[in-house]
Amino acid sequence: MPQVQKKGDIREVKKPSDSMLSYYSNLFKRNQSKWMRRSKMESSHLGTSFIMEGNEYTLIGTVDSKNNMLIKSSDDRYFFVHSDILDSIILSEGD
Repeated sequence: MPQVQKKGDIREVKKPSDSMLSYYSNLFKRNQSKWMRRSKMESSHLGTSFIMEGNEYTLIGTVDSKNNMLIKSSDDRYFFVHSDILDSIILSEGD
């Protein structure tokens, strides 16, 4: 299973406001409905929980074309992670 390779691959951030969380969620849905997109995930992957480096996270949105937002289930901390890493983790779980 792919892992975070270096510290910059995942960054902890402050909890966004409710309006920003909604924006990130809607942006993920919009970006994943485009024909040409960076990520191979579908809009149905929003809300998917997965294990990364021994911790459970949930995909809650996207920040930009390269970074997704996660919430760590155990303590409700928020993180940005590169979409390529998340693609390989979430899409490999279906195999």
